[in-house]
Amino acid sequence: MRNLGKINFGCIVGLLILIVVGYALYIIIPLKVKAADLSKTVETLSLQGSLYTKEQIVSQIVEKAKQLELPVTEKNIKVEKSSSYIKVEVFYTVPIDIVGYKTELKFNPKYENPLF
Repeated sequence: MRNLGKINFGCIVGLLILIVVGYALYIIIPLKVKAADLSKTVETLSLQGSLYTKEQIVSQIVEKAKQLELPVTEKNIKVEKSSSYIKVEVFYTVPIDIVGYKTELKFNPKYENPLF
């Protein structure tokens, strides 16, 4: 017997789940790429810490975050610099809304390197 015109309910549910997962990845992946780019900037600045003052490091991180459209302010950045090492830490959260499910992605790149 042929089932012409009938739709399998499990197939529709599976397709809806696939669409929601695809949309979530569409939202999350660009944020992760931007966060990795900012993290690379923080790492570079910590490696070149002897060339910059604390204020210059903070302003460069804030400027890069603005370029990437990430919610980073001077309050989110902590720079500790001594005669032998530098520690740069950035903490920020990005709110996301995926089909009514609201959450926040938390990022905390931190690097500690010796000064040369």
